[in-house]
Parts: sequence; C-alpha cells; structure tokens
Amino acid sequence: MNKNGDLISVIVPVYNVEKYVERCILSILRQTYNCLEIILVDDGSTDKSGNICDKYANIDKRIKVIHKTNGGLSQARNWGIRKATGNFLLFVDSDDFLHLQMIECLYKKMKDYNADITLCRHLSFENTAEIECKTINIDDMKVMELSGVEACSMLYCPQMLTHFVVAWAKLYKADMWRRDIYFPEGRIHEDDYTSFRLFLNTKKVVFVEEPLYYYFQRSDSIMKRKYSRQRFDVFGAFELQIDVYAHNGLSDLCLKAVRRYLDMIFIHKKYIEQNRDKKLFKDLKKIYDGFKKRFLNDMFFTESEIIFYRAPWFSPQLLELYWRYIALKKKIKRRTES
Repeated sequence: MNKNGDLISVIVPVYNVEKYVERCILSILRQTYNCLEIILVDDGSTDKSGNICDKYANIDKRIKVIHKTNGGLSQARNWGIRKATGNFLLFVDSDDFLHLQMIECLYKKMKDYNADITLCRHLSFENTAEIECKTINIDDMKVMELSGVEACSMLYCPQMLTHFVVAWAKLYKADMWRRDIYFPEGRIHEDDYTSFRLFLNTKKVVFVEEPLYYYFQRSDSIMKRKYSRQRFDVFGAFELQIDVYAHNGLSDLCLKAVRRYLDMIFIHKKYIEQNRDKKLFKDLKKIYDGFKKRFLNDMFFTESEIIFYRAPWFSPQLLELYWRYIALKKKIKRRTES
C-alpha cells in the first residue's frame, strides 16, 4: 500500500502486558497498509511493557510512545486521541493482534462506500495456534451497509452486540472524535458510553463479515475478575443511551435500550447471587427500583409484563420465570425467522 496515502493513527493503550505487547506491535508494523502513526500509551506499567514500547520506537519511526502514570484504559485512549494527527483512528488493545490486511481492508471499504466508520468481526482466542491468518481478497469481502441508527440497533442484537459495541476493530474518521466524544475516565464498560454516540453521528457504517481482529481472552482481564460494584458502570451507560435517544426522538432505539437495561439487571442479579454479596444485592435492588419507577410503564412494556416485573424482587421463582420467558421469546423468534 502506498506510503503517501491517508495517515491512520493507531492507538494502543499498554499496561502490564509484557508477555503480549510485542505480538501486538509486530502485527501493526507488518500491516499491508503502512501509512501509519502508531501511538503506544504506556499507562504506568510496572513490568517491562514500557521498555518494549521504547525498543520498537527506536526501530520504527512511525511509533510514538507516551509514558504516563496509571489512569486506566479510558484515560490512556483519550491521551492517544489528543496526540493523534491522522485522518483516521483505530484502537487496538495491547494483548490482541491484527490480521496483516485488516487496516488495508477497513480503509479500502471506507473509501469504496464513503463510510464514516468501518468495522470487522473479531475472533476470540486463548491460544494463537487457533488462529489461521490466510491472505484475503479484499474486493471479495462480504459487507453490510448500515445507517447510523441501524448500527445503533445492532447494539441490542445478541448476535451482533459484541462486534458493534467495542471500540477496537473499527476504523473511524478522526474528526468524529473531535466532537467532544471521549471515553469516560474511571469507569469500565467505557465502550457502552461512546459507541452509540459515534454511530448516531454517522451517515454510513460498513461492517466487514470477515474476522480480521484477534481478541485474546485473558483469565486476568477486567471483565473476568471477581464481580465488583464497578460492574454497575454499565447501568449508567444505559441511562445515557436512553436519554440521548429520547432527546432525539428515536423511540424504537429507546425501547431497545430500556429492555436491554432490564436484561442486564437480571444478569447481574444472577452473578451477585452466585457471589452471595448482600451489600451488592441491596445496591442492585436500588437500581432495579429506580428502573421500575422510571421505565416500568406502558410506553415500554405490555400490561402483563408490567405485572410480571412488579413481582417481589427477592423471589427465586421470579428469576426462574424470567429466564424461561427469555428462552421462549428466542425460540419463537427463531421459528418466525426460519
């Protein structure tokens, strides 16, 4: 790919990943699209990660390294955004890696379809032996074209949710991040706060069906650690989504966000019961009570659903009925789609 093409800024937050960061960096350096600005944000690593970043910055001039005190993933990404000078942005997590044609593919599809965001499927793995990186014919790649509102709808589709909500595996026009959209610092579920806002600001999103981003499932990742109150950050994201959709008159998206919010409350209830944490259980009940007060009405639910969800919160029978209800809904949907 021509070195004189559009500059793409690749932002990689780095924190204590000395076992994996080299693999990540090499997969970026070896991309077939090479007009890159690679920003490695060392977020106060206490292992050799920062040294590894510096080593590769001395080897390849496209790499810029930022060393900072630890502030979390969101802050590291935000520092990278402010430092970026490219026409396009791409986020990569430092324990993941890319198919060697991923950036070229996303860039070409963005140009071909005049899109604001292009994204691809990701493949989760625990062992690199599971990954087979074959050369692809980019022109033959199957794609799905969506409006910004249609892309938002994918955030509530179980089969597509993970591909659309995450910040990585996406190529963005850089000016989208210069409209006061940043990752919320001090929170997890940071992508739930940002992805929907970015989609709403787009005219066209293109989804590439091929898995070109390889997501490493670590046993010590944030989302695999013991359940804590920090997981409640996702509920703040749903509140924000609902408020923004309502403000913009997007009633269908508002309904989907409300129902997904409720699903997540029950999912978290299940986790908390497994951990037998009475304090978290009480805190989640307050969230549920707030949800019922604001959303459990005929704008979002049928009369029978309202009666169902007003049953006693502590009832194990309610939870069992809830999961049976969800399973039945999925079964009926599959039958109608077949």
